Amino acid sequence: MTSSTPTFVDLVLTLPTGLTLQADTREEVSSLIPGSPAVEHFRSYQDASGQGLYFFAWEGTPTRDRGPMKAAETWKVQVGSADATVSRTSHFFGHEKEVLVAHFEGPPPARRRHMIYTTRLDRAAFDALLAAIRFSPK
Repeated sequence: MTSSTPTFVDLVLTLPTGLTLQADTREEVSSLIPGSPAVEHFRSYQDASGQGLYFFAWEGTPTRDRGPMKAAETWKVQVGSADATVSRTSHFFGHEKEVLVAHFEGPPPARRRHMIYTTRLDRAAFDALLAAIRFSPK
């Protein structure tokens, strides 16, 4: 099997082999700015062992909060032209859960907020996945 290169919102991804698309949604959610709904994009992939890779992108400023996160370790990486913070968590979405999660903002003019997380706990593989992401010229 070979890796695939799908596009998610404004990200061009290089995915590891063996991942299957599980969900792909776009939802308008309430915003912190009245009269201006935020848009949440979500996509998830899973492999045969049940390990997952999850992508979020937000246009606007949503009010949705999925629960607190507690970082056990953090480091910086580049995602395309953006600086990203990656964390290994001890709590995620309000539950005791160890994941690797990256947060970053896309380039102008869209400046979408992105979050990518994985239940694959291999730091080198996650960092390589992030380093391979490029922003599409949308």
